[in-house]
Amino acid sequence: MILHPGILALLGGSFIVVVMLLYSSYLGIRILRRWDINSSSEEQLSLERRTYLLSTMMSFVLAFEVLSIFLFIYTADDLHRQFVGAMCATGSLNANPVGWYVLYLGILIFFLSSLWIGINYIDQRTEGFPFVRFKYGFLLVITPVLIVKTYLQARYFLGLNPNIITSCCGALFSGEGRGLSSSLSSLPRFL
Repeated sequence: MILHPGILALLGGSFIVVVMLLYSSYLGIRILRRWDINSSSEEQLSLERRTYLLSTMMSFVLAFEVLSIFLFIYTADDLHRQFVGAMCATGSLNANPVGWYVLYLGILIFFLSSLWIGINYIDQRTEGFPFVRFKYGFLLVITPVLIVKTYLQARYFLGLNPNIITSCCGALFSGEGRGLSSSLSSLPRFL
């Protein structure tokens, strides 16, 4: 593995995010099962307090995930110096093909996390918490996606070998290359 500050930040942050998401998912299941806004029982009051704590914690955790896609792209671009033949992030991602899956999942998580943060913002400012069940159900959907992304990200960074020769984006996007990207880039211009 290449010891790069971006790699260490991404891996460390992702593992902390997964631990916090697993805990939040456990509490989210309890909230989904026992939430009753019309009740004034001690359990409901406890759930309402935990909802505030959990929502605040998840907002920060998912904000980190929103920003981590930019850190991943920056790190992949900065790593190109480590590989022969790489001139940009494309070459770094080609050094271990798992990197492309991490990028795609990161983009998906960017939108899912942004959506959750927006729903949470609306829910906390609305009387009666109308989206509590929805946002914790949605959190249960986001959690496995983040776990898969963390696993693939660890595989990508741990599988990087600076002794391999990788292709640059010029070879991938040229008309003579193979694949969808070269086919699209070799289409005639209509201007």
